[in-house]
Amino acid sequence: MQHLIAMGFHAPMYGMEPEDFPLWLQGLIDEQAQDLEERLGDAYVTAQGEASRRIRLAEKALCCAELTQRRLVQQMALAVPTGEDGAVADLQTQRANYLAEADYWLERVAGTAVATPGYAGGVCVSAPDRAAWRSP
Repeated sequence: MQHLIAMGFHAPMYGMEPEDFPLWLQGLIDEQAQDLEERLGDAYVTAQGEASRRIRLAEKALCCAELTQRRLVQQMALAVPTGEDGAVADLQTQRANYLAEADYWLERVAGTAVATPGYAGGVCVSAPDRAAWRSP
């Protein structure tokens, strides 16, 4: 939880009182962890070493994506009618980047963890600028 707060996610961004934020944030973290556990199956619990680190990085990125999505919903309510609000576009880009980062780490889990039946993952990179691509 502290790493998300340190990344700049704070109660006022979500119209919350600071004392209510930790419980709300923990609920969001638990939700993302459960979703990831359902995707990865036993590998989520049994992963060790590098696979475990990659799963935690993916989990953090998914939490950031969800926090950004929730912020985006608030910003869209305030967006100008023409849809030209730069803050909305920035948040959409930021959310897409977090999701791409989660996919990046999850793709690498497949090479370090025992494969779990029922899970399939992939990454599609689409960027006008090659500098935006990650190298393994």
